[in-house]
Amino acid sequence: FTPLEIIGYYSKHNLLITQFIPQYRSLTQDDFKNPKKIIATAKLVKKLHYCTKKFKKNLETPLAFVNNTSESFKKIKTILKKEDDGILNKINIIKAILASFEVPEQPSHGDLHHGNLIELNNKIQLIDWEVSSMEDPAYDIARLFCVSDLSEESRILFLEHYKHAGNITLPAIEIENLKQRIRLLIPINFLS
Repeated sequence: FTPLEIIGYYSKHNLLITQFIPQYRSLTQDDFKNPKKIIATAKLVKKLHYCTKKFKKNLETPLAFVNNTSESFKKIKTILKKEDDGILNKINIIKAILASFEVPEQPSHGDLHHGNLIELNNKIQLIDWEVSSMEDPAYDIARLFCVSDLSEESRILFLEHYKHAGNITLPAIEIENLKQRIRLLIPINFLS
């Protein structure tokens, strides 16, 4: 998933030291106008989501501000106005609907978007794993769609190739379920 060789990890200070790669190029939003890059990204993301590795559950992801117990939420709670309660109530309704899907958590990047995808030797790879976690795969995909501003056509192409990538072809019902969860997660991503 990544070209970075891990040199050291110090859990006491959450410090990850990796190999420096002098010549790489981060993707841009414009890169997702290229179908080949969308397809390569879909395959990479599916490979991550369905790998056999288990990540530690991370409570401080970019969407942690919607989790009442997270440090991020506690920090923003002090600046929220009374009218923001309506938005938080809607977010809690969305979270309850998402929980009703009962989707098993899979390895997740946690902050998937064009800036955390690099192209090295004509291969797309992931960087910046600090908020990786075990999450619903829809979480990563919604963040990619939202932050990288993928067009509807690009989203359809991504999901079609995600569906068939790797050794696992997802049934149509599972893809429809995934699409519903992505639609629910996109507005929350815009707020984050």
